[in-house]
Amino acid sequence: MTKVVLIGAGSTSFSPSVVADMARNPDLQDATLTMVDVDAKILGVVARIAGRIVAAHGSGLRIEATTDREEALRGARFVITTFAVGGAQAWDVDVEIPKSYGISMPVGDTVGPGGLSRALRHIPLLVEIARDMERLCPSAHLFNYTNPLTVLVRAVRKATTIDAVGLCAGPELTRTQFADFVGIPRPELEVHGAGVNHCFWLLDARHHGVDVYPRARELARRPDWPAPPAEDTGYHRMWPAAGTRPFVAQLLDSLGYFPGPWDRHVTEFFPEFFPDGPMADERYGLQSYPVRQIVERKARQRDYFDQQADERNPLDPALAHGRVGHSEEVVGVIASVVKNRGLRQFGNVPNRGLVPNLPPETIVEVPLTFGAYGWRATQGGDLPPSVLPWLARRVAAYELTVEAALTGDRRIALQALLADGWVKGTATAGRLLDDLLRAQARFLPRFA
Repeated sequence: MTKVVLIGAGSTSFSPSVVADMARNPDLQDATLTMVDVDAKILGVVARIAGRIVAAHGSGLRIEATTDREEALRGARFVITTFAVGGAQAWDVDVEIPKSYGISMPVGDTVGPGGLSRALRHIPLLVEIARDMERLCPSAHLFNYTNPLTVLVRAVRKATTIDAVGLCAGPELTRTQFADFVGIPRPELEVHGAGVNHCFWLLDARHHGVDVYPRARELARRPDWPAPPAEDTGYHRMWPAAGTRPFVAQLLDSLGYFPGPWDRHVTEFFPEFFPDGPMADERYGLQSYPVRQIVERKARQRDYFDQQADERNPLDPALAHGRVGHSEEVVGVIASVVKNRGLRQFGNVPNRGLVPNLPPETIVEVPLTFGAYGWRATQGGDLPPSVLPWLARRVAAYELTVEAALTGDRRIALQALLADGWVKGTATAGRLLDDLLRAQARFLPRFA
């Protein structure tokens, strides 16, 4: 029997889709999914919905739910993490405090002051989970979705012996966005790439064996962006406002390569392109992520999920088939390990020469193959000289972030914030950091 543990199972944007994917996967019909969350109430709601989804598919998948993490981890073969310490309210603080200093980030969950704040909250918890795994299921695979993904995986690898891999749909989204950009049917575009999570670079792109980069670079010089494709790309479609030139197109023009996934994440890696601080919404059609609207929407959605948990109400077919929220690719990865399918999928793992011109200890996003052996990485190759400096600086800042989160050292956290590049001057950085530490103090016991 395959035991899968989902930590952060109270996530209504993730858990129902994971359940639906597992329930209809023929390779996982004898599996057990143990759902864990600190909020017993929302966990109960999601667990009841999970039971209804399993029944709707006539699946053999077994559902368990508990608030006891240690109990859940005993005997686990796979652990999936998708949690948010402080929830959307803490995320709102990550975005709003930097905004008061003139730093308006589109997402604020990966880099910049918001990414640092989020990392300081999330790294200690993920390392605690990994240390529990060392005692209770030392050979289990840990698949992490929690952001900022790169530093979380690096922290687990630095502090424990657990086989942690970061998973994200970003590379595949980058491929489909590039296919739309150059006007090639998505299934026909073959790519190879490497980078770090949320700043992934297509290093080679071919259509029937022909290099399409010359055509793409010519298109990148256009002052506008092509019309969006007829095919709906769901919540990941982030087409800019009419008449604006996407930031990824500017980077393709200036650096020669296409990054992803899309402007909202990629812009946050390039503070030098925004010398006035804000993200210059009028140039790129960007707006700050509507965190407060997300908080309000989640409150409204609670009634929907309460109704779906009640067996007296008909089950929404969209919920039953995994179309409410998103599960990304983790279920296929687990099935490939269980049945030795050899699935190819991008993932985030220790570099160890996969991208030779980045430090060996950093976590890189490269092609992986998953099977009974676990995972094997494909060489990403050197980053081009035009791209390398931006990521080299970033991974150096990541190392400081990891050390600050593990030690609770404010001095190192300040160094990480300065190395990040968004805050100019030690005095301003110190004030901003202290504002974040005070606002998130109840989630940061190491900094007390």
